Amino acid sequence: MYFRHEKPRPFQEAMMADIYEALKERKNMLIHAPTGMGKTDGALSPALTFALEQDLTVFFLTPKISQHKIVVNVVEGINEKHGLEVRVVDVVGKSHCCIEPEVAELEGESFNHACAQKIKKRSCKYYTNALVKNKPKVSFHIDAVKKGRECVLCPYEILIDNAKRARVVICDYYHLFISGIREHFLTRIGKGVDDAIIIVDEAHNLAGRLRESLSRRLSNLALRRVAREFEMLGREAGPLEEGFVEWANALLGNKKEVVVEEEEFVSFIENFGIPYEEVLEVLVETGEEYVERFAKRSACLQMAAFLESWHSPFSSRVLTRDEERIVLERRQLDVSAALSVLNQCYSSILMSATFLPLEMHRDVLGVERAVLKRYQSPFSRDSILHVVSDRFTTRFEQREERMFSAIAAALDRLFSLGLKTAVFFPSYAVLEEVVKRLKTECAVQRRKKGGAKKAWEQFLKCGRLCAVQGGALAEGVDYDGLQLVVVVGVALEEMTLSTKALIDFYEKRFGRGWDYAYIYPAVIKGMQAAGRGRRKESDRVVVLYLDERFLWKKYKWVIPPFEPKVVSNNLVDEVKRFYALDRKVQAEEYRRDGGQ
Repeated sequence: MYFRHEKPRPFQEAMMADIYEALKERKNMLIHAPTGMGKTDGALSPALTFALEQDLTVFFLTPKISQHKIVVNVVEGINEKHGLEVRVVDVVGKSHCCIEPEVAELEGESFNHACAQKIKKRSCKYYTNALVKNKPKVSFHIDAVKKGRECVLCPYEILIDNAKRARVVICDYYHLFISGIREHFLTRIGKGVDDAIIIVDEAHNLAGRLRESLSRRLSNLALRRVAREFEMLGREAGPLEEGFVEWANALLGNKKEVVVEEEEFVSFIENFGIPYEEVLEVLVETGEEYVERFAKRSACLQMAAFLESWHSPFSSRVLTRDEERIVLERRQLDVSAALSVLNQCYSSILMSATFLPLEMHRDVLGVERAVLKRYQSPFSRDSILHVVSDRFTTRFEQREERMFSAIAAALDRLFSLGLKTAVFFPSYAVLEEVVKRLKTECAVQRRKKGGAKKAWEQFLKCGRLCAVQGGALAEGVDYDGLQLVVVVGVALEEMTLSTKALIDFYEKRFGRGWDYAYIYPAVIKGMQAAGRGRRKESDRVVVLYLDERFLWKKYKWVIPPFEPKVVSNNLVDEVKRFYALDRKVQAEEYRRDGGQ
C-alpha cells in the first residue's frame, strides 16, 4: 500500500486495511477516527492504491481550504517515496480565484452572472487567453492564481485543465453535492461518478452545511434593496417592502414567528398583479442589468433565487420578526437527495473526529451499503482527564443570576491557575451573562462580524478565551499547548418553529426526531469543543464539563468510554492533581535519562 511515512500510527494501519477491504467490496464507509489518527493519510493511502489498481479517480471533499494543501502534501509525499507521478489538483470555486477586477469582488448569483456575461462577450482577457494557450501544470489553487497573473490566464481554467488529467481532485462539498454544479463540473473535467472514490472530510458538518446551502431567506431589508435597484434602472417596483411588512404583520399578529404555507406567499407575490413566474423573470432581467451597469451584487438576483426555491419539497417555511427586521425563510429539511451521488459512485469514505453516533449520520445522509467503523484515540490515556461537575447547568429554567455567578466564580478560580485555557459556552446569550460577572480579563468571542478573529488574536496574547460551542473557534482550530478546556452547558438549539419542523421530519422518517435533530447535534458541538485541547501526542489536557446533564444517558457519550473520567465539584483540585502527576512523571524521566 502506498504510504508516505515510515510506518503507520497506532490504529491507523487497521483503518487503512478496513478502507481497502471496503473499496474491494464497493461499500461506503463511515469512520469515527479521533484526532491524532492521521485521517488524511489513513484514507488517501488505501484509496489512491486502489484507484491506481482499478483506474479510478479519487475526489477529496473538504469544507476547509486550509485542508487542501495538506492533501496535496500527502499525494506529493507518496509520489516522492514510491517514485510515482500521480497528478493532484486542488479546485476551488471561480469566485475564490478570479483575478478579473470588475468581477472578483462580486458574490453569489451576481458573480455567476457577471462571469457568464464576460465569457459570452469574450470581454475577459484571462478567459479568452485560456482558450488558446497551453495551461501550466499546478496542484494548488494559490499557484494557479500566481500563474494566472503571470501568464494572463484564468486561474479557474488552469485548475479545470489540470483536473482533466488528475488522479486526485480536491474540492468543496458543493462541487459534487449540488446537482447543477456537479453536472457542469464533472462534464468540464471529463470525469464520471461511476468510476469515482469520494472521500468526505469533516463529515459531521455535511448535513448542516448542505442544509444551509440549500436554504433561502428573504427579508424586508432585502426587498428595500430590490426596490432601490429598480429605481436606479428607472423602473417601478411598487411598494415592495411596505406590502411585505403589512402582509407579514397580518400573519404574525402578536407572535414572533409563524409557519407560512406555500400558497400564502405565492398569493402575496401575485397581489402585485403579475403571475409568479413572470415576477421571477422580471427579477432576473433587472438583476442582470443592474450587475452589468454597476458591477455590484444584486438583491434582485437573490430574491429570484429565493422565489425559484420556494416550492422545493421537504422544506419548512417560517416567518419571523425581531426588532430589526422581518425574515421569511425556506429551510431545507432533507439533504439525502443531494447526497445520492454517494450511492452512485464506486465507493465513498466519510470521516470525522466527531462522527458519532454513526447510525444517525448514515440515516440522515441517506448512505446505503454502509460500513460503520469507530476507532480509539491513538493518544495515551494518561494525556487527558475528563471531569464532570454536577453543580452547574445551563438548562433554561435555571438560567438565573445565582447560576451565572456560580459559573463565573468557578472560571475565575480556574483562570487563577495560570494555565492556557479555553472556555466554550452553549450560546452567545449564556456567554455574555457569565463574562460580565468575571473578574479575570480574557479574550471573548463576540457576535459581530470578525468577532472570532479578534478574540483569537487576544487569546494568543493572554492565554484565556471565552467562545461558543459550534462557533469558528470551537471547530477546525489547532490550539498549540492548550492545557485546560471547559465545556459550559449543552449547546441545544433554540426551540424555534424551524427546529420543531426538523424534529417532526426526522421523527416521521426515522422515529428519532428528538435525538437526530436536537440532542445529538448539541453533544457533537460539545465533543468538537472538548477536542481542541489534544491535537498531538505531546499534548496533555484536562477537560471540564460544567453541567449535570453530562452525567445523563442522553449526553454522557460526549466523553469517550475508554478515557479516564471523574465526577467532582473540586475542579481546581482535580486540575492541580493532574498536572502535579504530570510533573512527577517528567521528574522520573529526567532522572532516568541521567539528568540530560
